Amino acid sequence: MSSSPGPATAPRVAAIALLVQALALPAELLAMAASRAPYDPVAQTISDLGARSCTAIGYPSGPVEVCSPLHVVLNGSWVLAGIALVVAALGLARMPSPAGRPARAAAVTLLVVMGVSTVACGLIPLDVDLAWHSLVSLPAILLGPAAAALALACWWSRQPSRGRRRLCWLLGALPTLAAVAMLLVLDGLGVMGLLERIAVWVPLLALGALGWRGVRHGSS
Repeated sequence: MSSSPGPATAPRVAAIALLVQALALPAELLAMAASRAPYDPVAQTISDLGARSCTAIGYPSGPVEVCSPLHVVLNGSWVLAGIALVVAALGLARMPSPAGRPARAAAVTLLVVMGVSTVACGLIPLDVDLAWHSLVSLPAILLGPAAAALALACWWSRQPSRGRRRLCWLLGALPTLAAVAMLLVLDGLGVMGLLERIAVWVPLLALGALGWRGVRHGSS
């Protein structure tokens, strides 16, 4: 007999994993509070908090001083979040969806890509290799909004209303626009941190809400 999780277990596994990935947000806030270098969340990227040394990051607009004593907490949270996203995707793949199989397959695929990219972000801090860190972070930043929007469309409700569909589109479109704007303006306008947080936090919180709903639904 197979020992793999059955259909009844998959929703619980997916819901818990989606809650776990959302822990990256409080980890970031802790690292931000502990920063020993002046840190501006509007101008500076999340990755600045993951630098392993007190140094200056050579951005195109000029060097930025970073010093993050809790870099292990931040980078570890992204590794954990990425693994949790992959686990959640595997659990969600075993669950039916009113959106149909193509949408479910797309959501699962995007969540896996988002998860692998997130793990890589935590394993390659920007002060170790800025070019590689930037490259491996792109899938999570660009595809994360679509992954979250599709996941909500597929599993938030068995009979999604028109209002919920519009909300899913909004939760996908807003952070995607922020991600594209972040890549286009680079850091020249001093808002890269704000744009990145819209691109990253919205999917993170949306998926966390989906996990919370799954936990509550499973316990009711």
